[in-house]
Amino acid sequence: MIPNRLKRLSALMTQTISEVIRKELKDPRIGFVSITDVEISSDLRQAKVFVSSFGDESQKDAAVAGLNSAAGFIYKQIRPEISIKRVPSLRFFRDDSIERGVRVCDVIRRARESDPEMPPEEEA
Repeated sequence: MIPNRLKRLSALMTQTISEVIRKELKDPRIGFVSITDVEISSDLRQAKVFVSSFGDESQKDAAVAGLNSAAGFIYKQIRPEISIKRVPSLRFFRDDSIERGVRVCDVIRRARESDPEMPPEEEA
């Protein structure tokens, strides 16, 4: 169970890091990325920042590499915005969970279409 303090800090870091990436970073490797989650260690020393991005595999890897190369700059930008004694160091990781979810939904849809016994999917 994640304590409420870490949840609040994670949400604040997600928002703050997203703003810095959107407004301050000029690295062409990064492109359009979205912060999907921030996991903070219990001792507040490290934060794993998970990002989702568009493009092929090499573009996604380049975006994460660009973010990791800019981690020090991002840290310096968010430090004044987050009022805690120790702001965690940042490491960026690729998050493919959205793509996996889309693939699973596609597999389910095709299975439903190929099974005549299955009732039709209801529209939401």
